[in-house]
Amino acid sequence: FEDLSKQGTFGKARWFNIVKKEYNACRKGVAVIDMTSFTKYQLKSANRSVVDFLQMLCANNIDMPIGTVVHTEMSNEQSGCENDCLVIRLGEYHFLLVSSTSQSTRNIKWLKTHVPEDNSIFLLAVTSLYTALNLIGPKAKYLLFELSDENFNDFARMTCQ
Repeated sequence: FEDLSKQGTFGKARWFNIVKKEYNACRKGVAVIDMTSFTKYQLKSANRSVVDFLQMLCANNIDMPIGTVVHTEMSNEQSGCENDCLVIRLGEYHFLLVSSTSQSTRNIKWLKTHVPEDNSIFLLAVTSLYTALNLIGPKAKYLLFELSDENFNDFARMTCQ
């Protein structure tokens, strides 16, 4: 074991340069971050009830076009933050909610306490069904061009395809 008592606590951490390289790759180039462990929930309904449900819980407007990704928080009745998440609109009444790995149990419990008892909204934990890779950086689009035959020229920020 390393004796940490001889290390200063206010200096530059030993791992600083490694993190700096990662940061610069993300900021100036391209990087892939594995976000598979992030919690994922599918929410659906046969009508607008899922849209109204998410509009009630989320601080930002969720009633956006299909393919839109909204970064929002879910607020409680006292306006406190219950969940920081992404809400992805996959269909007219079909959404994918992605949130922090560490909040998985807490989030599903909180969501279930707010889902209407009439079973009008289908809520399912789907974390294990999906891999999530975050491709970031100013050169991310060029890497996508190399890896796919799809045309990503019109792939706007905060959207999904």
